[in-house]
Amino acid sequence: AACGLAAVFVFAALLGWMLARLGRVVAGLSDVCRRIADGDFEARIIGRSERGKIGVLHDTFNDMIDRCDAFVRESSAAMAAIRDDKYYRHILPQGLRGSLLIASRTINQAMQAIETRVAAFNANTSEFERAIETVIGTVSSASANMGTTAGSLSAGVSATRERTLAVSAAS
Repeated sequence: AACGLAAVFVFAALLGWMLARLGRVVAGLSDVCRRIADGDFEARIIGRSERGKIGVLHDTFNDMIDRCDAFVRESSAAMAAIRDDKYYRHILPQGLRGSLLIASRTINQAMQAIETRVAAFNANTSEFERAIETVIGTVSSASANMGTTAGSLSAGVSATRERTLAVSAAS
């Protein structure tokens, strides 16, 4: 009976130790999850000493965070480049999977579409500027011609006035 009681005690102690260990693992995961939910993608499970399935869980969890962190950093860099009218900085899709990969492709395609539209807008603006310069040149030339014509008319009026005065004085 003493042997059975000792075995139960050892089993209970082992079970308590395993539950405490599992509690530490869950507490660590919860802490990292909270930090990630707060936007801290630097959070990782560190100091891993677990083996087996718990160790695989740690590695997989950190890998998941790495991929999300990479997507956030890449998309932020790509959007900052767009803000500065630079369209060469696409999201690097290496290592991204699933929805992150689909989103990176969508953003890269959108970036290409924006670049195409901006280029077309700039071309249209340049064409408009050239057309306005032509109109301004034409109006300026017409204005100069009108000035010359006005000068000729003024000279004609002066000559006519002088003749009128001469005729009037002669009569």
